Amino acid sequence: MNISQYFILGWIGCGIFILFALIWLFGLITSQSRLRFACDFFMVGALFIMLIGFGGRHKQVLLQEKRQAAIAP
Repeated sequence: MNISQYFILGWIGCGIFILFALIWLFGLITSQSRLRFACDFFMVGALFIMLIGFGGRHKQVLLQEKRQAAIAP
């Protein structure tokens, strides 16, 4: 994957997290504990997607900077 693909993956994870956070709030208002539990599970998954996306992007940026530093005299 390249830098932009990791960046897109990170933002997709943010969108998923926001979606399930809103559903979780609906479950909180309507006192639906099963809905909140399911949303907790998917929000943790979204956090891992964000970690992979933004962390992978950061790693790729660092590698690119090292390559450019090695090429430059």
